[in-house]
Amino acid sequence: MALVAGPTLAVLSDSTDRIHGTPPTGTVTLLALLPDGTTLVADNATLGWALIPNQFSVSPTVNNQTLSDADGDTGLSAIPDLSSATLNWTHNGTPLTPAQLAAPLGTNFAGQALALNVSMPMTVSSVTGLPTTAGPLPVTTPYTVNVDVPPPLSIDFDSDTAFVEGVVINMTVTARNSSGIPAPGVVISFANDGHPSDRQGNLTGWTGTNGPLQLDGQEIGTQTFMTGADGRVVIPVTHPGGVGIKTPFVAMTGAGAGLAIVGAEVTFAIVTSPDVPQARMFGHMAETVTANGVTFRRPHLNTEVTGDAAYTQNNETWGLYNYASAIGRVCGSEANLPTRPELEGLHAAYPSNTMMTVQGWPTYNSYRSSTIGSEGYHYVVNLGSSNAYSFSDTYSTFVACR
Repeated sequence: MALVAGPTLAVLSDSTDRIHGTPPTGTVTLLALLPDGTTLVADNATLGWALIPNQFSVSPTVNNQTLSDADGDTGLSAIPDLSSATLNWTHNGTPLTPAQLAAPLGTNFAGQALALNVSMPMTVSSVTGLPTTAGPLPVTTPYTVNVDVPPPLSIDFDSDTAFVEGVVINMTVTARNSSGIPAPGVVISFANDGHPSDRQGNLTGWTGTNGPLQLDGQEIGTQTFMTGADGRVVIPVTHPGGVGIKTPFVAMTGAGAGLAIVGAEVTFAIVTSPDVPQARMFGHMAETVTANGVTFRRPHLNTEVTGDAAYTQNNETWGLYNYASAIGRVCGSEANLPTRPELEGLHAAYPSNTMMTVQGWPTYNSYRSSTIGSEGYHYVVNLGSSNAYSFSDTYSTFVACR
């Protein structure tokens, strides 16, 4: 609680003969915000070790306003000058240095207490009486905060999701001693932990061989790593043989930083599955593909638009549709169904089955076109082989709308 007060002198005004009494006074509590910009700092709170002091801010609101005027004047209000607000951090009475203000709290003050003073000018004014205000007066609210001790081992990723097809997740592992100081020369090993899972949470049931997670190009569990002078080691993580799953694993260390173990998980999405909630596997198939100026929408999963039949390829079940469904509930009109030349142009842009290997589309079955073969028949085109056939409109195939 901070007091905002002015002088206690009463004089007669020469111009109005009104009595100058005392200015209004009051007490307020200034508030600080965590780096998220919404959570208030509480006195004697324990702050996360990863929080950075210079990312805290002053709240534009105040608490516990108790305003008064000895002369009984009314319309009292407290007006903060947020543009002049400051946060002052000290440790045992010594202000934090610029480097300490820019570093995670746990880097320098793990397990220790800090003082945080929130200060800003505040004007208490009234609508009636003279004077209506004593002008801006300094207000400070002190806080004591405690810094959490960081874990002896922690893992951070530049991203926790990447692609099976050659994209790397960079993992940073940090080891710390019992004081929270980064520890160099610590040997860290890794192992699988539990079962991988697909997007629907299944632990088994997918086809294809799910290759091992790789750390720095080698199978997880076959090598160890050592932290550098800063207590960290950066390790590239890949999953070149993955089928689009989430993989849990653990990192372990021994005496160098005290026995410690920490779990993590990474997801490597595969191109043969779309990135939609209905997909079985984690995927990153593009929603559209353009060839020769024509934009094609990817085929539908059977769970997105129920097919007249269905076909499973690369762990996803795709809808197959007859001609009436294709121009109706799937594409919305015959104009939105591509022609045979357009589908053949798509194959020409992605030959040798690259519509599957690069774009991820299922190619075992053919794709419907709006090009007439004969009465009751329209052409279909196989995007894996480019073969075209005149098929009955009652036959169900893949559909890629324009």
